[in-house]
Amino acid sequence: MKEGVVYKKKGIEVIAFKVDHKSIEPAFGYRVNYKGHSVVISGDTRYNENLIKFAKGADVVIHEVAAARPDNESESIANILDLHTTPEEAGKVFSQIQPKLAVYSHIVLLGGLTEEKANLLERTKKTYDGTVIVGEDLLSIEIGDKVQVEQPGNEANSGN
Repeated sequence: MKEGVVYKKKGIEVIAFKVDHKSIEPAFGYRVNYKGHSVVISGDTRYNENLIKFAKGADVVIHEVAAARPDNESESIANILDLHTTPEEAGKVFSQIQPKLAVYSHIVLLGGLTEEKANLLERTKKTYDGTVIVGEDLLSIEIGDKVQVEQPGNEANSGN
């Protein structure tokens, strides 16, 4: 597969773009365009300018994130973190893209870190002041003039 349009039918366009997953190549992210709206899926990546370029103007950005306890000194964990994006780095990505909604998916928590202790959203807010949520199974996002999020078991919430 190469960077560029990989699917185009019935008004749906899917664009693949290269991301930086260090020594794992090729690694791709995807942008899905439909009826003037778009979603970007980062795929596995470190902070990446190409992702930012392809994600500009997207309504929703679904991005991976990785974190470990700050006191962790494990070389193997450091090597894994080097393949992924920290919450602070993801915040910088979102700040440059300015999506209506940013969603964390493919959450890599290392060294016994739990989601609660990872403070993913709090850490992201250090570099981004927009709307960010942590994805979960059965989460539903409706994209139109506004972005509507329906979390499992909850009524729809109005987004931007």
